[in-house]
Amino acid sequence: MTTATKETFKTWGGREVSFEKLLREPKFLAWRPDHSRARDLDGNLGLMPDTSKPVLAEAESDYTCAQLGRFWGWHRDTIFKFFENYPGVIKVQSLETKSKRAYTSIRIPPAVAARWRREHTVK
Repeated sequence: MTTATKETFKTWGGREVSFEKLLREPKFLAWRPDHSRARDLDGNLGLMPDTSKPVLAEAESDYTCAQLGRFWGWHRDTIFKFFENYPGVIKVQSLETKSKRAYTSIRIPPAVAARWRREHTVK
């Protein structure tokens, strides 16, 4: 009977290494997870700012689609499609001219993002 610590694994180089040896290797000991994609503006992992605390509306900075995409690990186009017609989102549109097409950018207040996340989270 073998235990999980006695198992051997093949590395990318093709050599077999025991689990115990992998745990002692300097590369493993020096590894740190990259949480940069999952942090919000306050440094919280994967969470939106606490909306239960009273905050002045002027102090809130609105999120762009790219920012929310980085926080939640989604592409900015996906965020745009989800929030394009969602109530409370701020739309900024440029007018179409003969030589340029119209552009729409949106800004998502933290309270709106938190509300959307609550509504679309499976309980």
